[in-house]
Amino acid sequence: MTTREYVEPTPLASRLTLPLCLALALLLCLVLAQALPRHTPAQPTPEPAPEPAALLNAGAIAANEALYGLPKPGALAALGLAEEDLAPHPDGYTGYFCAPPAQALGGEEYSRYLVFDYLDPRAGEGPRAYYSGCQYEHACADAEEMLALAGALLDEAHACYGRQAPGLTGGTLKSRRNFSAIRHAAEHGMPGQWIGLWPVGDCTEFRLTLTLAADGRCSVLLSYLYDFDYTDPDTLALWSTLTARGSG
Repeated sequence: MTTREYVEPTPLASRLTLPLCLALALLLCLVLAQALPRHTPAQPTPEPAPEPAALLNAGAIAANEALYGLPKPGALAALGLAEEDLAPHPDGYTGYFCAPPAQALGGEEYSRYLVFDYLDPRAGEGPRAYYSGCQYEHACADAEEMLALAGALLDEAHACYGRQAPGLTGGTLKSRRNFSAIRHAAEHGMPGQWIGLWPVGDCTEFRLTLTLAADGRCSVLLSYLYDFDYTDPDTLALWSTLTARGSG
């Protein structure tokens, strides 16, 4: 008869000790992992838009917007001008006045025009002229000079002002791809205008306009004007608020 050695059974508590310790250790690791700061890869800082060379920078756009809606005498005083300093627009446009001296922008000389709107929100068309922006025009010797300047201005506008606004009618000026059509028009004596449009500042519409006139003149026009939308109640309400400042 074989005799078996008696083995004392291991208490239940002793058999549970090792798994329990492992579970507690795992739980502790999870808690510590949640408590430790997580490492997130550094996000690259976006590069600021470059400062314009020929176009108006943000400060100049804001200064122009600060004059929106001022009656003509107040706007001229803010600009250090008097009525006798102004000359009529050479094309006779109502509300457009030449304001010397000529401005040097990006190494080119531009004539400056001040623009006044006669829309009185309280009385429709009225006798008072309210400041609504400025324009800078460079007369070019020919279409090739106009396109060379336009190419540089297009690059600058895209870099400094971002994407163009959609919705323009007529000839559009999106990129140098439009230049072939402009050259064709110039070669065949066909007048026309090509316009690129950017929203800038808080309520300004910047337009880059290339013009081939019927008499052969070529010009580049930079316009910074109040962004009128006569179908938008908010636009008209803001204009009413702006013009009310000097109408008391």
